[in-house]
Amino acid sequence: AGHVLRSLCEVLGPEWSREHVYQHITKLAEHKSYLNRIAALLCVSALHETGDNQVVSDDDCCEIFVPVVRELASDRVPNVRFNAGSAAVTMWKRLPTTTAEAELGCIFLGLEQDDDNDVKFFAAQAVKSLKS
Repeated sequence: AGHVLRSLCEVLGPEWSREHVYQHITKLAEHKSYLNRIAALLCVSALHETGDNQVVSDDDCCEIFVPVVRELASDRVPNVRFNAGSAAVTMWKRLPTTTAEAELGCIFLGLEQDDDNDVKFFAAQAVKSLKS
């Protein structure tokens, strides 16, 4: 579903995406069902994948999606936190290094201290891969 959403946003453009898509992703991120929160993170990841077309501007990334990922990185469900870390990695690869460090670095610091061993392991692996 995320890749279809990305294709729609590529075709219909950033203004349409801002008006019709972004608000739905933020609503999904606030949903009581953890599956909807994970779906929101998968959409964020798909929209930020590197490729020929940049679907989300750096400004929209920092203003709209970084707060969503930051919030879900401290969700009560470990799978949501894990997927928040995955989305943060995808976003990191797209943003300029200084912006990524400033906006997303705190997410990994928190996840590396997580109570869940899988989340902690993924966060450590993500930090290691981003430094290389």
